Amino acid sequence: MKRLRDVRKYTRILFKYRPRTKREIFLRLSKKGFKAEEIKKEIERLEREGLIDDEKFAKIFVIEEIHKRPVSKDLLIEKLLRKGVTLEIAKRIVEEEYKEDVVLESALKTVKKLKSRGFSEERIYKYFLNRGFEYSFIEKVLFKGFNSP
Repeated sequence: MKRLRDVRKYTRILFKYRPRTKREIFLRLSKKGFKAEEIKKEIERLEREGLIDDEKFAKIFVIEEIHKRPVSKDLLIEKLLRKGVTLEIAKRIVEEEYKEDVVLESALKTVKKLKSRGFSEERIYKYFLNRGFEYSFIEKVLFKGFNSP
């Protein structure tokens, strides 16, 4: 019984910081030394209570990511896969939630911020390239970012 309380106590701590996927919970509890059967029971309980929902997690993650910093669709899918979201869910959620105008606005804010820090146009280009954006998008962002007041 004590072990079950320890598992629940630790999962509460994990959820205080941010939502988690099934895979993340499994990995964190495994690292903490809990047995697979204990982890399975805890994950089932969390799913019943609606605390673990990989689809809901993916939606929140995508929305937060594109508002925080500009990132391409492919990179978002890759990040979701690393978190344990299935490819099917990741692709669907990114298609539903990825808004070009929001990403463009976020990218322009980023250009402004990087310019104020003394970044060259080339360095800003590389910044967006590393985030998976295509040449045409980067050119559009740089043109708007460097030709507006």
